[in-house]
Amino acid sequence: MNITTEQNPIIHSFLSIQSNKQLLEQAMYYPTAQNKQKLNQAFKLFFLEARFTSYIASLIHFSAINYDKKNRLYKDRYQLIVDQNRDSDHASASIFPADTDTYHFVEQSWQQVMTEKRMYEAIEQLTSREQSILCYLYIYEMTEKEISTKLQVTQQAISKTKRLALKKLQTYLQCLD
Repeated sequence: MNITTEQNPIIHSFLSIQSNKQLLEQAMYYPTAQNKQKLNQAFKLFFLEARFTSYIASLIHFSAINYDKKNRLYKDRYQLIVDQNRDSDHASASIFPADTDTYHFVEQSWQQVMTEKRMYEAIEQLTSREQSILCYLYIYEMTEKEISTKLQVTQQAISKTKRLALKKLQTYLQCLD
Protein backbone atom coordinates (compact mmCIF):
# COMPACT_ATOMS: atom_id res chain seq x y z
CA MET A 1 0.00 0.00 0.00
CA ASN A 2 1.48 3.30 -1.11
CA ILE A 3 0.66 6.26 1.17
CA THR A 4 1.42 9.81 0.10
CA THR A 5 2.49 12.51 2.54
CA GLU A 6 -0.81 14.38 2.02
CA GLN A 7 -2.71 11.40 3.46
CA ASN A 8 -0.69 11.41 6.68
CA PRO A 9 -0.72 14.83 8.33
CA ILE A 10 2.15 14.12 10.75
CA ILE A 11 4.50 13.10 7.92
CA HIS A 12 3.31 16.04 5.84
CA SER A 13 4.08 18.41 8.75
CA PHE A 14 7.45 16.74 9.32
CA LEU A 15 8.45 17.12 5.67
CA SER A 16 7.23 20.71 5.49
CA ILE A 17 10.37 21.63 7.47
CA GLN A 18 13.22 22.10 5.00
CA SER A 19 15.94 20.47 7.14
CA ASN A 20 13.81 17.34 7.61
CA LYS A 21 13.15 17.19 3.88
CA GLN A 22 16.91 17.32 3.26
CA LEU A 23 17.47 14.47 5.75
CA LEU A 24 14.90 12.36 3.87
CA GLU A 25 16.58 13.09 0.53
CA GLN A 26 20.00 12.18 1.95
CA ALA A 27 18.61 8.92 3.37
CA MET A 28 17.01 8.07 0.01
CA TYR A 29 19.94 9.02 -2.27
CA TYR A 30 22.71 7.92 0.10
CA PRO A 31 21.16 5.09 2.16
CA THR A 32 23.82 4.78 4.83
CA ALA A 33 23.04 3.70 8.39
CA GLN A 34 24.13 7.11 9.65
CA ASN A 35 21.74 9.01 7.30
CA LYS A 36 18.84 6.71 8.24
CA GLN A 37 19.63 7.17 11.94
CA LYS A 38 19.67 10.99 11.57
CA LEU A 39 16.30 10.91 9.79
CA ASN A 40 14.88 8.54 12.40
CA GLN A 41 16.13 10.70 15.31
CA ALA A 42 14.71 13.87 13.71
CA PHE A 43 11.33 12.19 13.19
CA LYS A 44 11.25 10.84 16.78
CA LEU A 45 11.99 14.31 18.14
CA PHE A 46 9.37 15.91 15.86
CA PHE A 47 6.76 13.30 16.80
CA LEU A 48 7.50 13.70 20.52
CA GLU A 49 7.08 17.48 20.23
CA ALA A 50 3.83 17.02 18.29
CA ARG A 51 2.43 14.64 20.93
CA PHE A 52 3.53 16.94 23.75
CA THR A 53 1.95 19.94 22.03
CA SER A 54 -1.26 17.97 21.53
CA TYR A 55 -1.25 16.91 25.18
CA ILE A 56 -0.75 20.48 26.40
CA ALA A 57 -3.47 21.76 24.06
CA SER A 58 -5.98 19.18 25.34
CA LEU A 59 -4.93 19.87 28.93
CA ILE A 60 -5.57 23.58 28.44
CA HIS A 61 -8.88 22.84 26.70
CA PHE A 62 -10.22 20.62 29.47
CA SER A 63 -8.87 22.90 32.21
CA ALA A 64 -10.75 25.78 30.60
CA ILE A 65 -13.93 23.69 30.49
CA ASN A 66 -13.56 22.72 34.17
CA TYR A 67 -12.84 26.34 35.12
CA ASP A 68 -15.94 27.44 33.24
CA LYS A 69 -18.07 24.79 35.01
CA LYS A 70 -16.78 25.84 38.43
CA ASN A 71 -17.26 29.51 37.59
CA ARG A 72 -20.85 28.96 36.42
CA LEU A 73 -21.61 26.84 39.49
CA TYR A 74 -20.19 29.58 41.74
CA LYS A 75 -22.17 32.27 39.93
CA ASP A 76 -25.38 30.22 40.16
CA ARG A 77 -24.80 29.53 43.84
CA TYR A 78 -23.79 33.07 44.82
CA GLN A 79 -25.82 35.38 42.65
CA LEU A 80 -25.36 39.05 43.41
CA ILE A 81 -27.65 42.02 43.50
CA VAL A 82 -26.08 45.40 42.93
CA ASP A 83 -27.94 48.06 44.88
CA GLN A 84 -27.70 51.76 44.21
CA ASN A 85 -27.24 54.14 47.11
CA ARG A 86 -30.09 56.64 46.92
CA ASP A 87 -28.60 58.96 49.55
CA SER A 88 -25.78 60.19 47.35
CA ASP A 89 -25.63 61.51 43.81
CA HIS A 90 -23.24 58.87 42.54
CA ALA A 91 -24.17 55.24 42.38
CA SER A 92 -22.15 53.14 44.73
CA ALA A 93 -22.43 49.43 44.34
CA SER A 94 -23.09 47.39 47.42
CA ILE A 95 -23.33 43.69 46.98
CA PHE A 96 -25.94 41.53 48.67
CA PRO A 97 -26.64 37.83 48.18
CA ALA A 98 -29.66 37.26 45.97
CA ASP A 99 -31.22 34.91 48.53
CA THR A 100 -32.43 37.67 50.84
CA ASP A 101 -35.82 35.99 51.09
CA THR A 102 -34.34 33.35 53.36
CA TYR A 103 -37.53 31.48 54.15
CA HIS A 104 -38.39 30.93 50.48
CA PHE A 105 -34.77 29.96 49.83
CA VAL A 106 -34.75 27.44 52.70
CA GLU A 107 -38.18 26.04 51.82
CA GLN A 108 -37.04 25.25 48.29
CA SER A 109 -33.81 23.69 49.54
CA TRP A 110 -35.52 21.37 52.05
CA GLN A 111 -38.08 20.25 49.45
CA GLN A 112 -35.31 19.39 47.01
CA VAL A 113 -33.22 17.49 49.55
CA MET A 114 -35.68 15.72 51.88
CA THR A 115 -36.94 12.36 50.77
CA GLU A 116 -38.41 11.22 54.09
CA LYS A 117 -41.79 12.79 54.82
CA ARG A 118 -41.43 12.56 58.62
CA MET A 119 -38.18 14.48 58.58
CA TYR A 120 -39.65 17.14 56.31
CA GLU A 121 -42.62 17.54 58.66
CA ALA A 122 -40.24 17.83 61.61
CA ILE A 123 -38.28 20.57 59.84
CA GLU A 124 -41.51 22.44 59.14
CA GLN A 125 -41.99 22.71 62.93
CA LEU A 126 -38.84 24.84 63.20
CA THR A 127 -38.77 28.61 62.87
CA SER A 128 -37.58 30.08 59.60
CA ARG A 129 -34.34 31.19 61.27
CA GLU A 130 -33.66 27.67 62.57
CA GLN A 131 -34.47 26.24 59.15
CA SER A 132 -32.14 28.65 57.39
CA ILE A 133 -29.26 27.93 59.77
CA LEU A 134 -29.69 24.16 59.36
CA CYS A 135 -29.95 24.63 55.61
CA TYR A 136 -26.71 26.59 55.47
CA LEU A 137 -24.99 24.05 57.70
CA TYR A 138 -26.14 20.78 56.17
CA ILE A 139 -27.21 21.51 52.61
CA TYR A 140 -24.75 24.25 51.65
CA GLU A 141 -22.06 22.93 54.00
CA MET A 142 -21.17 26.34 55.35
CA THR A 143 -19.30 26.71 58.63
CA GLU A 144 -20.85 28.39 61.64
CA LYS A 145 -18.39 31.24 61.15
CA GLU A 146 -19.51 31.76 57.52
CA ILE A 147 -23.17 31.71 58.56
CA SER A 148 -22.57 34.18 61.37
CA THR A 149 -20.93 36.55 58.89
CA LYS A 150 -23.76 36.10 56.40
CA LEU A 151 -26.53 36.64 58.96
CA GLN A 152 -24.54 39.28 60.88
CA VAL A 153 -24.82 37.57 64.26
CA THR A 154 -22.27 35.98 66.55
CA GLN A 155 -20.98 32.50 65.99
CA GLN A 156 -22.27 31.56 69.45
CA ALA A 157 -25.80 32.56 68.41
CA ILE A 158 -25.53 30.28 65.38
CA SER A 159 -24.24 27.43 67.54
CA LYS A 160 -27.03 27.89 70.10
CA THR A 161 -29.73 28.06 67.42
CA LYS A 162 -28.36 24.94 65.76
CA ARG A 163 -28.29 23.05 69.07
CA LEU A 164 -31.87 24.06 69.93
CA ALA A 165 -33.13 23.25 66.43
CA LEU A 166 -31.56 19.79 66.51
CA LYS A 167 -33.06 19.21 69.97
CA LYS A 168 -36.52 20.22 68.64
CA LEU A 169 -36.12 17.84 65.70
CA GLN A 170 -35.09 15.01 68.00
CA THR A 171 -38.04 15.64 70.34
CA TYR A 172 -40.53 15.85 67.47
CA LEU A 173 -39.28 12.65 65.85
CA GLN A 174 -39.35 10.78 69.18
CA CYS A 175 -42.96 11.84 69.73
CA LEU A 176 -43.89 10.30 66.36
CA ASP A 177 -42.41 6.92 67.30
